[in-house]
Amino acid sequence: MKSFVNRIKFMLVVLAAIAVMGCASFDYPLPSGVSLLTQPSGSAIVILSTGAKTHSISAAYNLVITNELSHKRVASLPIDNYTLKSHFPDHIGFVHVLYLEQGQYNISFEVLNPSLIAHNRNPLSTFEVKAGEPVYVGEVYYLSGGDYAISNKIDRDMSILSKTNPDISTSNVTVRLIQK
Repeated sequence: MKSFVNRIKFMLVVLAAIAVMGCASFDYPLPSGVSLLTQPSGSAIVILSTGAKTHSISAAYNLVITNELSHKRVASLPIDNYTLKSHFPDHIGFVHVLYLEQGQYNISFEVLNPSLIAHNRNPLSTFEVKAGEPVYVGEVYYLSGGDYAISNKIDRDMSILSKTNPDISTSNVTVRLIQK
């Protein structure tokens, strides 16, 4: 009987440790090494941020970027994932940098929990990038129920990005916000 009680105690300690580890947050690294000098030929540097009011545990969303012509998914970026530390002090969110080939791109949302049905799996908005340019396309802020807002937060986002990318500054970035 004593060994059974000890096994139960051991299992409870292990389960508690797993629960605590599950609550850990991981750094979402800031992009680094972004430079007009190392930009791949025929591509654009695309800067954007994603955000939401709070973290989500069971229904975290990613922003999906798809090439409009080829329908190829080129990025899936976290919006409100509770396991990642936010880049912003007032809400959950992240700054992202992508190298994309010249062309038109769509955004949509994808819920990470496979037991839930995602809102807005179809493309929502389109944006264009031009080869050779660094372009800021805005903050995609997830509201709820598939609704979202696009806003210009270039000063905030570039301030964060410049910490790891001194070659990129607001003065050499074109602002072309995603149109909703």
